[in-house]
Amino acid sequence: MRDVVGKCPHCEYAGNVGEACRERVCSRKGYHFIPINHFEDLKDRPFHARDQHIGLVMGDYLIVGEVGKGGFGKVYLALQLPVLMKAALKLMVRGSSDPVTAATLLKKFEGEALSLARLNHPNIVRLLKYGTFVDTPYIVMEYVEGGRTLKQEVTERVFIGDGFETATAKHIVGQILNALESAHAQKIIHRDIKPENIMLQHVAGDKYFVRILDFGLSKFVEDRTQTSMVVGTPTYMAPEQITGKNIGPWTDIYAIGVIAYEMITGRRPFAGKSRQEIFSRKLDPLYNPVERILDVGYPEVVLRFFERAVAREADDRYSNVHEFRDGVERVFRALEKTQHVSISSSDLAQ
Repeated sequence: MRDVVGKCPHCEYAGNVGEACRERVCSRKGYHFIPINHFEDLKDRPFHARDQHIGLVMGDYLIVGEVGKGGFGKVYLALQLPVLMKAALKLMVRGSSDPVTAATLLKKFEGEALSLARLNHPNIVRLLKYGTFVDTPYIVMEYVEGGRTLKQEVTERVFIGDGFETATAKHIVGQILNALESAHAQKIIHRDIKPENIMLQHVAGDKYFVRILDFGLSKFVEDRTQTSMVVGTPTYMAPEQITGKNIGPWTDIYAIGVIAYEMITGRRPFAGKSRQEIFSRKLDPLYNPVERILDVGYPEVVLRFFERAVAREADDRYSNVHEFRDGVERVFRALEKTQHVSISSSDLAQ
């Protein structure tokens, strides 16, 4: 294909994108030329502050920029050589010298790759490759072009005081359920469903196309249903994740229940100033999250839905996607007479 002029991100020499830099130090370290536009993103940083992975080629993927951090890894924007197709490359972060901890992290990182390899659904990012680079594993996934997280969408709506239209909220929640139905059918539990892991992509014909990210905490149902680690995000964690017992599909259902509660009411069902305060409310049999929305005047069907969706005991909760879908459909039908689903509260802006 036609050569594309780029620059080395470390010595700033010019050369064709994807070709190895011949400067002595860069050649020894394995750096390659990256596109000019990505070089512009880091040229103002001093050399010592530039990410040392940018410019490396892992497999046939050239790392050209930073995207962020996900469970147990750092995520980069990569270009597949020689066609320069964008991809997201997650490189495992070795954050501990303790061999037991390192082995646990490696197992969880490999578990994410195994989960993605078994999943094939348009609302879940696809696995493109799993490999190792200098004994460090990496995962290559689809890059969600132009995506924004559900958290970003909610924050923006809170800022401008605009709620979700009922049809939009229904569309987003429905796609999340579709993705989880596919995962649960493969006996895979995500365990970290939260607005930060739900990307909204503007594609032709759909402004709110959902892509689920980060299966780094996922668990196979055939594995033991107990865990020795408290993993997840406090606001969206089910009580059984706190106690480490009885993890199952209902655990993901709980998280969607919390998300639906926030999108529809604009309030958090378990608001708290600390992790401990949130956990305490989730485990307290006397705490009723529905009481936080009694002043709004929602129809009884809405109150009963949330009472079951975020119930403390798994047996009192929706046990699978099909049950939850039936319940939330009744909620949206009851809300169709209103113009917007409420999200005006500053509760979610925190």
